[in-house]
Amino acid sequence: MPERRLFLGRIRPDDLARVGDSPLVRPWDGHPSATWPYGSGGAPHAGVWGTTGGGKSSLLRLLLRGLVRRPGPRAITIIDAEGAGEFTVFDGMPGIAGIINANPAADAKLPDGTPTSVDRAAGALADTLALANERNEEREAAQRAWLRLLKDPAHHRAPDYQAPGEVWLVIDGFASFRYALRRYSKVAGDVTDDLVLTGRLGRKVDVHLVLADQVTYAARTKDDDGMPSPLRKQLGCRIGAVGELGMTATESQQAFDDPDAAKRIPPTPGGCLVQIGASRMPFVVPRWLNATDPDLDVPVGDRRAAYRLLPEAVA
Repeated sequence: MPERRLFLGRIRPDDLARVGDSPLVRPWDGHPSATWPYGSGGAPHAGVWGTTGGGKSSLLRLLLRGLVRRPGPRAITIIDAEGAGEFTVFDGMPGIAGIINANPAADAKLPDGTPTSVDRAAGALADTLALANERNEEREAAQRAWLRLLKDPAHHRAPDYQAPGEVWLVIDGFASFRYALRRYSKVAGDVTDDLVLTGRLGRKVDVHLVLADQVTYAARTKDDDGMPSPLRKQLGCRIGAVGELGMTATESQQAFDDPDAAKRIPPTPGGCLVQIGASRMPFVVPRWLNATDPDLDVPVGDRRAAYRLLPEAVA
């Protein structure tokens, strides 16, 4: 099976001396690049911490661009918990199962009986958890079938089990997502336990989480909006995306469990640091225009050029 990785960004010449034989580095388009190995032997889930204007959403769009361009079956659900439409450009792309802009203010204007965006976001999480559980049950049944065959090959046959396609749940704005579901959803409570369980069950069955959040200190209180430790432990790939804005020691501790780790983030637009296990690599996210951003004062031709980097939309 081909190695499954996602491109994260370029490695600066000044950082090349530190590359060595890092498992996070691969050549990409002829350049040494930081990558996220998410397949077997890698980290199936990722956490991205950033500040407003630090490049967090830009990194997420780059990751999603890599996913929709990869061959093979997958289903990607994107929840924009800030409700800002940051991922509209992916509407109709191959593998995109849904894009939910969670917006309680807009939900208040919906006719009675219409599912709200917050409830649809809660439903997407519930569906992902149920699918991860179902896949684990199928995998366990296949293991029992193999055991019966090994014990008694004359009366049993190999199970008809095929590895399922990838499933991705991408949430931009974990704290906002958590708050919105607690405050506005009629069908969901605190999402932390469901996300933790989805992370545990998803590891072996190709169900992946990408959770992005602001860098905020997580206090041990019921009303805390930071990312709780049990959930952070599920996110084996840690990325700090803050660019020139940098991280405080407290924020670095939250993202990397190390107050000094963020000192390696390049102080430049798109500057990031990825950590998987004991391996760390600074990198810079290449600029990719968000072609649907209405606030950008750019020629239409530039928007079209950026959009052409995506595959053809599915009718």
